[in-house]
Amino acid sequence: MSLPTITAATAAVACLSLACTVQARPSEIASIVGIWAWDRNMCKQALPDYDERLHIKANGQNGSVESYCSASSINRTGSRLTFRNTCTSEGERFKSTVSVDIVSPDRIIWKEGKQAAVIYVRCDNGKTSSSRGDASTKAPTSFEAGSFSLSSHGYSATIVSLTDPDTTNAMMTGKVTRADAEESCQRNSTNGDGLKPKALKKCIDSAMAEEGSKSYVSKANCASRTIIPHFGGRYTVVSVTSTGSASILNSRREDIGSVTATGGPSIQDQFEKLCPLSFKKLRRS
Repeated sequence: MSLPTITAATAAVACLSLACTVQARPSEIASIVGIWAWDRNMCKQALPDYDERLHIKANGQNGSVESYCSASSINRTGSRLTFRNTCTSEGERFKSTVSVDIVSPDRIIWKEGKQAAVIYVRCDNGKTSSSRGDASTKAPTSFEAGSFSLSSHGYSATIVSLTDPDTTNAMMTGKVTRADAEESCQRNSTNGDGLKPKALKKCIDSAMAEEGSKSYVSKANCASRTIIPHFGGRYTVVSVTSTGSASILNSRREDIGSVTATGGPSIQDQFEKLCPLSFKKLRRS
């Protein structure tokens, strides 16, 4: 017996007495509908080979040959999608929280639960759209692509421009938005319990008065794995552990570690946005 699709408006009532899945609205997930793979060679996979590619449908169903999932409670903020996934794999049922950063129309960063983030490229009839011609091989010169960390305890900046990622001249520009300010205000509230509406508005207004007119620029040479973060200096990402932690050297070839005081976490986050494929290769090596 199949269950009817339940809309978000009635889900809270109907699901009190019935195990159910709330389907994602098509408009929310339409931008990532399709077939996605780890790289272009995987896109060319000849069926019926073992298909490990990620399939996403307009109704929120997603997964690969190993698992079948359905998205619910889906939200979109800028170019980031977040939702709950209810999955079945090898006879077992489990749930997870998923975030998807839409880097470009042909590239996403998929983060599920505590697992490492995975970069996917879009496939189209066995080919990525970047194979259609030289004009489509580069990312758009300006688009929202998630956000990058300015400091571990401060704001993030929403990316408003990202040019030539994974090249010797990768560059991105970010600005602190009201959504970024709200996230920081809530995260840094007492015990992380959040602020009441009036206090939250005051905190956001104060942040925007300070940050609203500023822009932050970060640049990288992905071939040499060097980065100039928004606060200046030149750093080199030399390796990445299996858990995703980067070893970063400053201009004096000193390992700055991953402590927040050195800016290590923010440098790593910015390098991942500027050089996603380079970061992935480092992690595999």
